[in-house]
Amino acid sequence: MDVTRAGLLDGTLTFVISHPLARMAQEALAGMVRAVSTPKEAGNVTTILPFDIYTRENI
Repeated sequence: MDVTRAGLLDGTLTFVISHPLARMAQEALAGMVRAVSTPKEAGNVTTILPFDIYTRENI
């Protein structure tokens, strides 16, 4: 985002963690569908999603 980029460049922010929002939503919906379609399978499912870290030096 432009505001985040400006904050990194002027030193207001040190770093920003960027999450893949579309993939997070997709995985959340898939987990809900899985939970409803197979209610007998107990337990938690963990999905690890990658994220990006932006600093002033790498934008």
